Amino acid sequence: MPGREPLVTLLEDAAAIEVRPANGSMTVAKLPGALPVGARRLTATIKTEDPDGPLVEYALLALGPRGGYRQVLTRGRLNGRHGGFSGWIAVHPDFTTQIHLSLSEPAENPLDLYLATRLAKGQAAVCAQARWLEFVVDASDGAAA
Repeated sequence: MPGREPLVTLLEDAAAIEVRPANGSMTVAKLPGALPVGARRLTATIKTEDPDGPLVEYALLALGPRGGYRQVLTRGRLNGRHGGFSGWIAVHPDFTTQIHLSLSEPAENPLDLYLATRLAKGQAAVCAQARWLEFVVDASDGAAA
């Protein structure tokens, strides 16, 4: 039945995570401990799959456990928390691009990763197949002993 699909779906055949934005709110998928120790930067490939879909805004966030993700995603500031935030970027439908997150210091512990989507102002959630396609982690520049 339309409108009853889950907002977050692992698409095994496409090796993607779909995080569909809902009208009037953001949709967030949490991947616990997904950013490994030593990570300094994360790049994700994103795309709103349907060419007739809306303008979708994407954000990538890494925080420690119990990090208060909703406040960071809403206000756009880490407020002294260890982690990284990409900011929100708007992506036109049927256009593949990348979103980046950088940490000021390498992660000392695994960080929770949050994949967030929301609709741009004036857009509707019809055909909003917001997909996260690939993740690339860059390690710190520190030399191993």
